[in-house]
Amino acid sequence: MKQLTHLFVVLVMGIFALSMVTGCSDSSSSSSSNLQQGDPNDPQFQAGRTYVESGITAAIGAFAAGSNYLGGFNPPLSAGTADTMAYGYNDQTGWWWYYAEEDYGSFYYIYADSIRYSEDGTPQQQPDDDTDKVEMKINFEMDAEEQGTYVEYEYGMDWVVTFEDGSEGEIVVFNGTGGYITYVYYEGEEAANALDYEYTDVKFSEEFLDGYWPYAGTTGMQLSWYYGQELESYDVTVTYYQDHYHIYVSDGTYYWEWDEYYEG
Repeated sequence: MKQLTHLFVVLVMGIFALSMVTGCSDSSSSSSSNLQQGDPNDPQFQAGRTYVESGITAAIGAFAAGSNYLGGFNPPLSAGTADTMAYGYNDQTGWWWYYAEEDYGSFYYIYADSIRYSEDGTPQQQPDDDTDKVEMKINFEMDAEEQGTYVEYEYGMDWVVTFEDGSEGEIVVFNGTGGYITYVYYEGEEAANALDYEYTDVKFSEEFLDGYWPYAGTTGMQLSWYYGQELESYDVTVTYYQDHYHIYVSDGTYYWEWDEYYEG
């Protein structure tokens, strides 16, 4: 883990420096007031845009992991194949916990999740129609090595999920934080990227399991990546709408923004 720890420090410093320059904003109009509009064809930005779009895909896809617990606590399917697996319920705190570990020699992973359901502040062992809050702490770590290629990955989410009544059914609302860091070593070269997320009132319809497309809210992201001794960082705000999401990116000097429409 020494390589990952070193890269983590480098990337965190990049994110910290970026946050000191740009700060956080809920809208592109306020955050771009002192910045210049960047050239979307800039090769450096094009390289960074790949990381941005991957980060957004990961942010939206992360809701799939969380949604598995909304209907009640069940150990993930991976638990059936794990070398070490344990889970249980704490009557005092109301938290479910789950831990699984698998070591294939060249591939190693750990899951460590905690879930709590509640109604009006009172913990529930399993959710029902009156449940108004689900708290989730989801963590995953992976190491893999094969033929000179080495990969380390760490992922974590800390969410509070609430429910609202909508005109067409229940609305599922996500708030919280999360992020991941990836390190890759290949043929003498190393690269890494890190993402910190902040989810604010990200809303889905009750049927969101069919598509994972949010229709309201924002995800703020601070992204850094490292390759060939170069460290780059971006501040990103994703605003969700009914049929698309709007992306705003800045590096402290320039900003870029564009729309992406949902598939289907």
